[in-house]
Amino acid sequence: MSQSIYGIDLAKHSFSIHGEDHHGKILIHKTITRSKVLV
Repeated sequence: MSQSIYGIDLAKHSFSIHGEDHHGKILIHKTITRSKVLV
């Protein structure tokens, strides 16, 4: 069974998304501005 950890940092003007697998390998790391999320 594979496990993954995802985290979201909600700031005033941007969102940071970070995901790792069970070995600690980074699957995703993105920063998205609020204006792009709301479109």
